[in-house]
Amino acid sequence: MNHVERTLLKDLFAKQQMQVLVSLAILVYEIDLFRIFSLSSEFRHIIVQEEEKLELQKLLERVPIPIQENIDESSAKINVLLQANISQLKLDVFALMVDIVYITQCVG
Repeated sequence: MNHVERTLLKDLFAKQQMQVLVSLAILVYEIDLFRIFSLSSEFRHIIVQEEEKLELQKLLERVPIPIQENIDESSAKINVLLQANISQLKLDVFALMVDIVYITQCVG
């Protein structure tokens, strides 16, 4: 491999690394953005009820952005519901539908 080929490969590798880093930065930004939003004081009265946990767990597995908190935490519930609404996921538990209306009203 000559010098030109090595330089081209090095440049190509550097560009690929940069694309990966940018993609990771966007994902981390989105994770933090949803997490910060879910911790907002407007939602301090939203709690996770026992009958919602199964549905929340199902939604947690379907939302596009990973959630770090445990599904028992209110912030995880808010995060899941916000992402479910944006992603237009179907909700089966009426109480969650009520909460998602409240959350979207706070957003908009």
